[in-house]
Amino acid sequence: MSKLVVVADNVPEVREALRQTIEHLYEEKVSRGDLRVDTYEEGSGVVTLCALTLPDLVILDVDMPGLDGIETSYCIKEVSRVAATRVVFLTGYAGSEEVRARIDRAIADGACGCLPKPATSADIKSLLDARVFGA
Repeated sequence: MSKLVVVADNVPEVREALRQTIEHLYEEKVSRGDLRVDTYEEGSGVVTLCALTLPDLVILDVDMPGLDGIETSYCIKEVSRVAATRVVFLTGYAGSEEVRARIDRAIADGACGCLPKPATSADIKSLLDARVFGA
């Protein structure tokens, strides 16, 4: 069964870098069709997707205009409680007390974690191994 990882970030270079990193780390799985990476520039598209299908992992940038990543996670929870438990936040603002408190609250409400921005290849591999492939 094919796995789906969703990446949402409003910065095209970050979005593309994450997609390429994941596809490079799991090149064999991607080429066999066992893994697909979909990207979005904003949160509302991810919410719509989660209403229609169940991604294996959703990586949300915290700082997006309009619906930010944390707000997006709560909207996902409204359409799919299971998808909401597969959300990981990506942020360069984890040192901010306000952002950290919001992330901690969202994790307490069901999201599964947070990655620093920029995330290393090792961080991404560890996350996918644990959350997508159960390694």
